[in-house]
Amino acid sequence: MTHPRMITPAAQAARELLENAPAELHIRGLRVELAKCSPGMRRWLLEYTSPNAFGVNNPLADLEALEERTLANATAQLARELIAARRDDEAIEDALVSLRGHLEEHFLQRKYAKLYGH
Repeated sequence: MTHPRMITPAAQAARELLENAPAELHIRGLRVELAKCSPGMRRWLLEYTSPNAFGVNNPLADLEALEERTLANATAQLARELIAARRDDEAIEDALVSLRGHLEEHFLQRKYAKLYGH
Protein backbone atom coordinates (compact mmCIF):
# COMPACT_ATOMS: atom_id res chain seq x y z
CA MET A 1 0.00 0.00 0.00
CA THR A 2 1.22 3.46 -0.85
CA HIS A 3 1.98 5.77 2.00
CA PRO A 4 -0.53 8.67 1.94
CA ARG A 5 2.24 11.29 1.88
CA MET A 6 3.83 9.62 -1.18
CA ILE A 7 0.79 10.24 -3.41
CA THR A 8 1.29 13.13 -5.80
CA PRO A 9 -1.19 16.00 -5.77
CA ALA A 10 -2.33 15.04 -9.29
CA ALA A 11 -2.96 11.43 -8.24
CA GLN A 12 -4.83 12.63 -5.15
CA ALA A 13 -7.00 14.94 -7.26
CA ALA A 14 -7.76 12.07 -9.69
CA ARG A 15 -8.70 9.80 -6.80
CA GLU A 16 -10.99 12.42 -5.29
CA LEU A 17 -12.59 13.04 -8.68
CA LEU A 18 -13.42 9.33 -9.06
CA GLU A 19 -14.55 8.88 -5.46
CA ASN A 20 -16.88 11.89 -5.59
CA ALA A 21 -18.27 11.19 -9.05
CA PRO A 22 -22.00 11.79 -9.59
CA ALA A 23 -24.22 9.00 -10.93
CA GLU A 24 -24.66 10.86 -14.20
CA LEU A 25 -23.26 13.79 -16.11
CA HIS A 26 -24.77 16.14 -18.62
CA ILE A 27 -22.15 16.69 -21.27
CA ARG A 28 -22.53 18.35 -24.65
CA GLY A 29 -26.29 17.75 -24.73
CA LEU A 30 -26.11 14.13 -23.58
CA ARG A 31 -27.18 12.57 -20.29
CA VAL A 32 -24.44 10.03 -19.52
CA GLU A 33 -24.83 7.37 -16.84
CA LEU A 34 -21.28 6.92 -15.56
CA ALA A 35 -21.91 3.38 -14.30
CA LYS A 36 -22.43 2.26 -17.90
CA CYS A 37 -19.06 3.66 -19.04
CA SER A 38 -15.76 1.82 -18.95
CA PRO A 39 -13.42 2.97 -16.17
CA GLY A 40 -11.21 4.76 -18.70
CA MET A 41 -14.13 6.58 -20.33
CA ARG A 42 -15.57 7.44 -16.89
CA ARG A 43 -12.23 8.99 -15.84
CA TRP A 44 -11.95 10.82 -19.18
CA LEU A 45 -15.45 12.28 -18.84
CA LEU A 46 -14.89 13.33 -15.24
CA GLU A 47 -11.63 15.01 -16.13
CA TYR A 48 -13.22 16.71 -19.12
CA THR A 49 -16.08 18.13 -17.05
CA SER A 50 -13.96 19.00 -14.01
CA PRO A 51 -13.57 22.76 -13.54
CA ASN A 52 -9.96 22.15 -12.46
CA ALA A 53 -8.96 20.11 -15.52
CA PHE A 54 -7.22 22.18 -18.15
CA GLY A 55 -6.12 20.87 -21.51
CA VAL A 56 -8.24 17.70 -21.44
CA ASN A 57 -9.54 16.90 -24.90
CA ASN A 58 -13.22 16.51 -25.67
CA PRO A 59 -13.89 12.75 -25.68
CA LEU A 60 -16.42 13.19 -28.48
CA ALA A 61 -14.41 15.61 -30.64
CA ASP A 62 -13.65 13.21 -33.51
CA LEU A 63 -17.24 12.02 -33.68
CA GLU A 64 -18.59 15.58 -33.56
CA ALA A 65 -16.26 16.65 -36.38
CA LEU A 66 -17.47 13.68 -38.45
CA GLU A 67 -21.06 14.64 -37.63
CA GLU A 68 -20.54 18.21 -38.86
CA ARG A 69 -18.86 17.08 -42.10
CA THR A 70 -21.50 14.41 -42.75
CA LEU A 71 -24.37 16.81 -42.15
CA ALA A 72 -22.85 19.50 -44.37
CA ASN A 73 -22.12 17.07 -47.22
CA ALA A 74 -25.49 15.29 -47.03
CA THR A 75 -27.39 18.58 -46.86
CA ALA A 76 -25.55 20.00 -49.85
CA GLN A 77 -26.09 16.84 -51.91
CA LEU A 78 -29.79 16.57 -51.06
CA ALA A 79 -30.39 20.26 -51.75
CA ARG A 80 -28.64 20.00 -55.15
CA GLU A 81 -30.71 16.95 -56.12
CA LEU A 82 -33.99 18.52 -55.04
CA ILE A 83 -33.25 21.79 -56.80
CA ALA A 84 -32.22 19.89 -59.96
CA ALA A 85 -35.51 17.96 -59.75
CA ARG A 86 -37.29 21.33 -59.54
CA ARG A 87 -38.95 20.67 -56.21
CA ASP A 88 -40.72 23.53 -54.53
CA ASP A 89 -39.15 25.32 -51.58
CA GLU A 90 -41.46 23.68 -49.05
CA ALA A 91 -40.58 20.17 -50.25
CA ILE A 92 -36.87 21.02 -50.10
CA GLU A 93 -37.20 22.41 -46.59
CA ASP A 94 -39.19 19.37 -45.40
CA ALA A 95 -36.59 16.98 -46.86
CA LEU A 96 -33.70 18.88 -45.26
CA VAL A 97 -35.42 18.97 -41.87
CA SER A 98 -36.08 15.23 -42.12
CA LEU A 99 -32.46 14.56 -43.08
CA ARG A 100 -31.19 16.64 -40.14
CA GLY A 101 -33.44 14.77 -37.70
CA HIS A 102 -32.31 11.41 -39.03
CA LEU A 103 -28.61 12.31 -38.83
CA GLU A 104 -28.98 13.83 -35.35
CA GLU A 105 -30.52 10.57 -34.08
CA HIS A 106 -27.85 8.51 -35.85
CA PHE A 107 -25.00 10.47 -34.30
CA LEU A 108 -26.67 10.58 -30.89
CA GLN A 109 -26.67 6.78 -30.91
CA ARG A 110 -23.03 6.71 -32.07
CA LYS A 111 -22.04 9.06 -29.22
CA TYR A 112 -23.71 6.85 -26.63
CA ALA A 113 -22.10 3.78 -28.20
CA LYS A 114 -18.69 5.44 -27.90
CA LEU A 115 -19.31 6.58 -24.33
CA TYR A 116 -20.70 3.24 -23.16
CA GLY A 117 -18.31 1.11 -25.19
CA HIS A 118 -20.99 -0.77 -27.18
